[in-house]
Amino acid sequence: MATVNVLIFEEDRGLLNLYGRALNKAGYQVKLVDSVARARQALDEQRFDIFLCDLEAEDIGGVELLERQRSVLKANGTQVIMMALDRECMMRASRSNPDFFKTKPPSPSSLVMLLNGLCDMRCSEEVEATPASAQAS
Repeated sequence: MATVNVLIFEEDRGLLNLYGRALNKAGYQVKLVDSVARARQALDEQRFDIFLCDLEAEDIGGVELLERQRSVLKANGTQVIMMALDRECMMRASRSNPDFFKTKPPSPSSLVMLLNGLCDMRCSEEVEATPASAQAS
């Protein structure tokens, strides 16, 4: 698998570390952040393939973070997975047009399976977009 850069924003440090360990073990390059300010800084400084975002952040909240960073995420082709405890929060967040919602706390194995599926889809889309002459070489 090619290197896949993942940013995880989660205020609960126990969950943040659990997700980070699981994804590192599965071969992902992971950056962990526990605040909106650190998430914003990371998104401004580096390109990520996947962004797991805690919607229920204490300060401005994950929804507002995503709305403020929408152009950066779109320009970088970053896939966004929003995580929240309740469906009401997810419904409010739907205007941010995420790729996926995940009810918190997801199990580490379900996160790995989701990311593996996203990477498989991305790889097949890249192969389809590659001209046949380039695939043959």
